[in-house]
Amino acid sequence: MAHEFFDALPIYKFEKGESGNWNEILVDVADSNATPMLATSPAQMRGTLQSSSSIDGDSSASHFKFVRARGVTSNAAMVLRDQRFHALFDKGDRVEVSPESARIMIQLADWISANNGMGLIIDYGADWTQGDTFRGIKSHRFANPLCSPGSMDLTADVDFSYLRFAAKDRAKCYGPIEQGSFLHSMGIQARLQQLLKSTADDKVQKDLVECYRRLTDVHSMGRVYKVLAVLPSSSTGAPVPFAQPTAVDPGNPTATDST
Repeated sequence: MAHEFFDALPIYKFEKGESGNWNEILVDVADSNATPMLATSPAQMRGTLQSSSSIDGDSSASHFKFVRARGVTSNAAMVLRDQRFHALFDKGDRVEVSPESARIMIQLADWISANNGMGLIIDYGADWTQGDTFRGIKSHRFANPLCSPGSMDLTADVDFSYLRFAAKDRAKCYGPIEQGSFLHSMGIQARLQQLLKSTADDKVQKDLVECYRRLTDVHSMGRVYKVLAVLPSSSTGAPVPFAQPTAVDPGNPTATDST
C-alpha cells in the first residue's frame, strides 16, 4: 500500500510557450537578475486541499524564486517528448510531471504481475495532468515552498493518469475512485457503528464520528483523496469496490473507458 507516497516524489514543471515549445520552470536564488514568477498561486493552493485559510510565508522572505528557462532544457526535451503533451495543451498551460513516479510505478506493476500481488495507491490528486499544485505544508498550513528550505513538507497532487499510463501493458489498474466511495463500499459505516457501541464515552463517540466525516465527506478528504488498485495483468474480475480496469488511450492517457 502506498498512502501519501507519490505526492512526496519530485516533479518537473513546464509551461508551454508562444512558439509551442515547453519552457521548464526552474528555481533560482532570490537575488539573481532572472525574472521572478509565481508557480503556484495562493488561491490554487487553497483550492487543492481545504485545510487552510491562509498561506504562511511571504515572497519577500523567500530564499529562492521560480523562473522560466530561456530555452528548451534537456528535461523538457526528455520528459515531454511524448506527442500527447503537445496535442492536449495550449500556449500558456502548465504541467507538472514526475518521472520518478513513473519509474516506481513500472517497478510496482512488474512486481505485482510477477508475484501475483496487489497494490493500493491512496493519495490526493486527479486523473489528469495538472499544472499548479506544488506547495509547502508547515504546521498543517500551506506555506511558500521556497521559504526556509528544509523546514516544511513539499508536495504536489498525484497525476493518476500518468501512473496508469506507466503501468500500461504491465498490470491492470482499477480506478481511481474517490476515497469516500471506496471506504463506504468497504463498510466504513458498519465499522463506525461497531466502534460506537464499544464505548459509552461521549467524547470518544464524537471523535469517532468526526473522524468518519473527515475521511469520507466530499468537502474534506472524501473527494480530494483517490484510490487506485493495481492487479496482475493476468487477473480476471474487478476487485471490490472497483468496476472494470481503467483503459488507457495511447493518444490521450487522461481518457478513461469502463468497457
